[in-house]
Amino acid sequence: MFLKATALLDPVVNTHGLADGNGPLGWLATIALPYVNQVCIEAPDDVANNLVGAVASRNATLSDISDVLDSWVHPVAGYPCVDDE
Repeated sequence: MFLKATALLDPVVNTHGLADGNGPLGWLATIALPYVNQVCIEAPDDVANNLVGAVASRNATLSDISDVLDSWVHPVAGYPCVDDE
Protein backbone atom coordinates (compact mmCIF):
# COMPACT_ATOMS: atom_id res chain seq x y z
CA MET A 1 0.00 0.00 0.00
CA PHE A 2 2.83 2.42 0.76
CA LEU A 3 4.26 1.95 -2.71
CA LYS A 4 0.88 3.03 -4.10
CA ALA A 5 0.81 6.02 -1.77
CA THR A 6 4.31 6.90 -2.91
CA ALA A 7 3.18 6.60 -6.50
CA LEU A 8 0.68 9.38 -5.72
CA LEU A 9 3.31 11.65 -4.17
CA ASP A 10 5.79 11.69 -7.03
CA PRO A 11 3.55 12.79 -9.93
CA VAL A 12 1.59 15.33 -7.89
CA VAL A 13 4.78 16.98 -6.66
CA ASN A 14 6.68 16.82 -9.95
CA THR A 15 4.08 17.57 -12.64
CA HIS A 16 3.46 21.08 -11.27
CA GLY A 17 -0.28 21.04 -11.87
CA LEU A 18 -0.67 23.96 -9.47
CA ALA A 19 1.11 27.30 -9.53
CA ASP A 20 2.00 26.75 -5.88
CA GLY A 21 1.24 24.03 -3.36
CA ASN A 22 2.17 20.87 -5.26
CA GLY A 23 4.19 19.56 -2.30
CA PRO A 24 1.45 19.93 0.31
CA LEU A 25 -1.14 18.50 -2.08
CA GLY A 26 1.14 15.54 -2.82
CA TRP A 27 1.69 14.93 0.89
CA LEU A 28 -2.04 15.08 1.56
CA ALA A 29 -2.73 12.54 -1.19
CA THR A 30 0.04 10.33 0.18
CA ILE A 31 -1.36 10.16 3.70
CA ALA A 32 -4.99 10.01 2.54
CA LEU A 33 -4.66 6.66 0.75
CA PRO A 34 -3.49 4.75 3.84
CA TYR A 35 -6.03 6.65 5.96
CA VAL A 36 -9.00 5.43 3.92
CA ASN A 37 -7.56 1.94 4.40
CA GLN A 38 -7.57 2.49 8.18
CA VAL A 39 -3.82 3.05 8.49
CA CYS A 40 -2.36 6.23 9.99
CA ILE A 41 0.92 7.83 9.03
CA GLU A 42 2.38 10.12 11.65
CA ALA A 43 5.51 12.10 10.84
CA PRO A 44 7.02 15.30 12.21
CA ASP A 45 6.25 18.25 9.94
CA ASP A 46 9.87 19.10 9.23
CA VAL A 47 10.77 15.50 8.38
CA ALA A 48 7.73 15.13 6.11
CA ASN A 49 8.66 18.42 4.44
CA ASN A 50 12.18 17.12 3.86
CA LEU A 51 10.76 13.97 2.28
CA VAL A 52 8.55 15.99 -0.07
CA GLY A 53 11.57 18.16 -0.93
CA ALA A 54 13.62 15.05 -1.75
CA VAL A 55 10.83 13.84 -4.04
CA ALA A 56 10.62 17.25 -5.72
CA SER A 57 14.37 17.29 -6.34
CA ARG A 58 14.20 13.66 -7.52
CA ASN A 59 16.69 12.54 -4.87
CA ALA A 60 14.53 9.69 -3.57
CA THR A 61 13.44 6.48 -5.23
CA LEU A 62 9.90 5.16 -4.91
CA SER A 63 11.03 2.18 -2.84
CA ASP A 64 13.02 4.45 -0.48
CA ILE A 65 9.99 6.68 0.05
CA SER A 66 7.76 3.66 0.57
CA ASP A 67 10.12 2.35 3.25
CA VAL A 68 10.09 5.72 5.03
CA LEU A 69 6.28 5.83 4.97
CA ASP A 70 6.15 2.30 6.35
CA SER A 71 8.36 3.38 9.25
CA TRP A 72 5.91 6.21 10.06
CA VAL A 73 2.88 3.96 10.51
CA HIS A 74 1.18 4.90 13.73
CA PRO A 75 -0.77 2.11 15.42
CA VAL A 76 -4.07 3.30 16.86
CA ALA A 77 -6.75 1.64 18.92
CA GLY A 78 -9.58 2.65 16.64
CA TYR A 79 -10.57 4.26 13.42
CA PRO A 80 -10.43 7.12 12.52
CA CYS A 81 -6.85 7.94 13.41
CA VAL A 82 -7.36 9.92 16.58
CA ASP A 83 -6.38 9.38 20.16
CA ASP A 84 -9.06 7.72 22.27
CA GLU A 85 -8.33 10.03 25.22
